Amino acid sequence: RWAPIPASLMENSLGPFPQHVQQIQSDAAQNYTIFYSISGPGVDKEPFNLFYIEKDTGDIFCTRSIDREKYEQFALYGYATTADGYAPEYPLPLIIKIEDDNDNAPYFEHRVTIFTVPENCRSGTSVGKVTATDLDEPDTLHTRLKYKILQQIPDHPKHFSIHPDTGVITTTTPFLDREKCDTYQLIMEVRDMGGQPFGLFNTGTITISLEDENDNPPSFTETSYVTEVEENRIDVEILRMKVQDQDLPNTPHSKAVYKILQGNENGNFIISTDPNTNEGVLCVVKPLNYEVNRQVILQVGVINEAQFSKAASSQTPTMCTTTVTVKIIDSDEGPECHPPVKVIQSQDGFPAGQELLGYKALDPEISSGEGLRYQKLGDEDNWFEINQHTGDLRTLKVLDRESKFVKNNQYNISVVAVDAVGRSCTGTLVVHLDDYNDHAPQIDKEVTICQNNEDFAVLKPVDPDGPENGPPFQFFLDNSASKNWNIEEKDGKTAILRQRQNLDYNYYSVPIQIKDRHGLVATHMLTVRVCDCSTPSECRMKHHHHHH
Repeated sequence: RWAPIPASLMENSLGPFPQHVQQIQSDAAQNYTIFYSISGPGVDKEPFNLFYIEKDTGDIFCTRSIDREKYEQFALYGYATTADGYAPEYPLPLIIKIEDDNDNAPYFEHRVTIFTVPENCRSGTSVGKVTATDLDEPDTLHTRLKYKILQQIPDHPKHFSIHPDTGVITTTTPFLDREKCDTYQLIMEVRDMGGQPFGLFNTGTITISLEDENDNPPSFTETSYVTEVEENRIDVEILRMKVQDQDLPNTPHSKAVYKILQGNENGNFIISTDPNTNEGVLCVVKPLNYEVNRQVILQVGVINEAQFSKAASSQTPTMCTTTVTVKIIDSDEGPECHPPVKVIQSQDGFPAGQELLGYKALDPEISSGEGLRYQKLGDEDNWFEINQHTGDLRTLKVLDRESKFVKNNQYNISVVAVDAVGRSCTGTLVVHLDDYNDHAPQIDKEVTICQNNEDFAVLKPVDPDGPENGPPFQFFLDNSASKNWNIEEKDGKTAILRQRQNLDYNYYSVPIQIKDRHGLVATHMLTVRVCDCSTPSECRMKHHHHHH
């Protein structure tokens, strides 16, 4: 009979105590007087004196009630010995198991739990999972928990449900709207015994906070605005516009971006957002002209920095717009030189003492040049004088396209127009000179023929006139020259002068005529050196007298 015996005790027993637990017996008691004893936690180790044994009978007693949640079982050893200390048996392992009673209610570990979920999220979106703890024995009805929502605050409409077994909270509608209500509280219950009415329970609170989405477009507080600005002013703020936006302040969902949709085709205006107030700030960046327009009407729109995210239930809104009437205030202005450059046509060779139309400026107040005075500011070669009342020119010299003061057929004069109170503007007059055929082709007066190398020279005339009064050129030799020389034209621009037979080394004068395309002709006396240039630096001559 000396064998392990299963024993169990119910926790929280009401007694009476001492309460009999078990008896151990040894067969050796038939031959000897046996004394029983026990040791282990609950006897001679913590918790002390919970169990004792009657040394003569082997009866084990428990002295007080036990909490299973503190001690699930006790592992003791039983001993049988004779009076003189002989042990006929091995020590006997005794396990005393404490049976669970449902004496612990489940509870939520965190007093406060906060979940977040985006507004407008779909029905069935998971919000979070609640968990509770029950200290009773795992995998028994005492710890089989069920969750439920007792109350939602505010309680209408019902937006949330909980899975009774997993504790996962989900949305039941797609109508969560942060702008209507941004926080919900759920009073939760957790109950053991599989949720049966006699199960133990606790409650807890969960806070659900809605994250903002950009589901509200910004809108102007006014449908139209009127403002004013002086003409010619730039870099001035002329209007501030406010918007309303229900979305979360100071986020891209509510920050405004303003656009000028119409009326700013000339780029006079610019609109920006004041980062501190979210207002639209309208500025003038290019001068406005009262004489052209008394007022400008702008259409301005506003959107958010963030992309609009529409609720499942709504359609994308149209952009909110407003009109701004900008009245332009007249100011007394000086003369205007428009355009800054004026081109007038004249001809090469135009004689002195002739009239030419000049630069004209305007007084914008009266839209005419009445009362302006003109002066010459720059006229490099002093070709003109200016009429101070009309601005017209009179030539002082013959106009010469080939002058070094002419670039690209143009001669520039700058002119100042001054009004009665001394305000001025500057314009440029460009005199464009049409070419006139007043130059015959020109040529270098000296050429060299190296006999050891080649028996000809290339002639390249130039004509200072424009191309329409230049090549093709024609070349003619005087009769006197043609017994020693002949000339061939090439491509209308150059010619080749060739000796008819090898001449002595010497200098020869060759009279030659060159005509341009319109027949303007010049005779040139060409000096031709004929020599031996075996050394390029030298041109050896036999004798140095001129030969004709």
